[in-house]
Amino acid sequence: MRRRGSGGRCDASLTAVVNEIKQRLGRDFALPGGVRTARIFARLGPIDQYILLIEPIALGDGQRLFDHRTTLTQVPVKAYPCGITRLIHQPV
Repeated sequence: MRRRGSGGRCDASLTAVVNEIKQRLGRDFALPGGVRTARIFARLGPIDQYILLIEPIALGDGQRLFDHRTTLTQVPVKAYPCGITRLIHQPV
């Protein structure tokens, strides 16, 4: 997908496709991806919740998930025996 900036034709098409898929399935669906995918969908607004899996690995500075101020509510955290922690955040 070629990026055209916020408000571009690609953004409108992507939002329409996501809404169509949600209506067709009749339920929510998961969209795996990294920071770039999360930033695109956060800007467009169709995200109901973020499920973040935190693994105990040091990678340095990393990348910010949000490139703008975002207000989120945290759902209870779950820690797994392998060391991974699951965080769920919902946009307010």
